[in-house]
Amino acid sequence: MKKLSTLILMIVVCGAVWGQTNQYPTTGNVSIFQGASGVRSYDVFNYNSTIVSRLEAAADKSGQLWLKNASGDVKVYFKTNGNPSYIMNNLGIGTSNPTGKLHVSSSTDGDAIFLLEADTDNNNESDNPMIQLRQDGGTLGINMGFNESVFGGNIFGIGRKYSNKEYNNVLLMNTANGNISIGKSPTNAKLEVAGNIIFDDPNKTDDWNLIWQCGFFEGHNKPNSPEANQWYWGINMGHGSNNPDYRYGGQIAIRNSSTTPTMYFRSRDKNGDGYWAKVLHNKGNQRIEGNLTINGQIFSEEIEVKDIAANNITYTASGNTADFVFEDNYQLKDLTEVEAYIKANKHLPEIPSASEMEEAGVNLAEMNKLLLMKVEELTLYSIEQEKKIEERDEKVESLELKVEELSEDRRRETEEMKERLAKLEALFVE
Repeated sequence: MKKLSTLILMIVVCGAVWGQTNQYPTTGNVSIFQGASGVRSYDVFNYNSTIVSRLEAAADKSGQLWLKNASGDVKVYFKTNGNPSYIMNNLGIGTSNPTGKLHVSSSTDGDAIFLLEADTDNNNESDNPMIQLRQDGGTLGINMGFNESVFGGNIFGIGRKYSNKEYNNVLLMNTANGNISIGKSPTNAKLEVAGNIIFDDPNKTDDWNLIWQCGFFEGHNKPNSPEANQWYWGINMGHGSNNPDYRYGGQIAIRNSSTTPTMYFRSRDKNGDGYWAKVLHNKGNQRIEGNLTINGQIFSEEIEVKDIAANNITYTASGNTADFVFEDNYQLKDLTEVEAYIKANKHLPEIPSASEMEEAGVNLAEMNKLLLMKVEELTLYSIEQEKKIEERDEKVESLELKVEELSEDRRRETEEMKERLAKLEALFVE
């Protein structure tokens, strides 16, 4: 704006000077003259008769303004075409005491806004605002701003230059969605980094329940930590609507120990409360305080369980049951068939052999079903045997009754024979 005003002033004055038809004296503090080459100028002299400022309409029909110091050195030079304009001293806008080459100040009122704009008519995407910082003879520096050919369309970027080679993906931001990337092109992530991230100095916490911001935290023997008298480093993952009175989210905390590291995690309610669950470490004896839920496989060389004491142990069968044995269409093998199978294979039908278990292991759920199936089959065999025993008992009882009846008949016959014999003996005696 200052430059535009200066140029307008130059054109007005130069136009006025151009209209002069007289040549004024060249002596004194001020002179207005027209040279032989058609140059018209307005000069100001100092006490040493040195020109310290000149507003001039040059022979090439351009306007120019230059200011000199007392020694005659040019410090400010503006020209409408030809040589570039320049200012040798600090330039202040809004301040009379600039401390840098360009010092912009709003003083005590208003905002100090530096506006760098290009492609105001949105007609040429190759016109871009860019700031370049250079040192060491221009061999290294920073490029910052918009440049479609360098950073991409509508991408704000910061690039670097080192040893005359430019790297243009130091930091990029997609202005359409605010996504930021470091070391790579922006994607759909709010922040994406190609390379390592190092975080120093985590936030201090006075109470693990009062944290609501996302971030890294540490604390020693603080309230609501997983265990007392311990150092913990942790991550707080807060809800998108969180504030100091609304503390939903999750936390992960690691207890300080170089030999038995322990990790805890929990989900929290609105007040920041939540039960800490311990994650097993990979060294030393493990101890679980609380519930343990595993949805998947467990591999172990050996599992030893001692002194199980529980009010309730629940196993979710998920189809591993054997009640099909009691269905009417279940074909229960004859015991002679089972006997033959055992003699031939040295194990029960449907049960893996010892060699198979050693090679493939034992699926406890499947084995539990098979063992239950054998118990149920054994129950059916027992029921069948009981029925046979009852039938035999009934036959024995029936036979015993017949024997008793036959015995009674023989007893009566014997008594009758004795009576007849006695009568015969009596007849012979008479």
